[in-house]
Amino acid sequence: MLVNVSKAKTNLSSLINRAYQGETITIAKHNLPMVDLVIHKPENKKKIKQAFGLYKDLKIDGLAFQKTIRDEW
Repeated sequence: MLVNVSKAKTNLSSLINRAYQGETITIAKHNLPMVDLVIHKPENKKKIKQAFGLYKDLKIDGLAFQKTIRDEW
């Protein structure tokens, strides 16, 4: 969906909801595409998943594990 800046300003909440649901939103200026509205994907969650993968077969102290996660996050 291509939306001009002025329309994006007035409909930002609904555009955010649509982008969150997976729709591609492109904001344009004078009908020239400028930016895409995309969902934020934190990089830290990827690190946490990697950490769980690293430690899944090890028996470690729970507090030490939590500290490791906090330090990396």
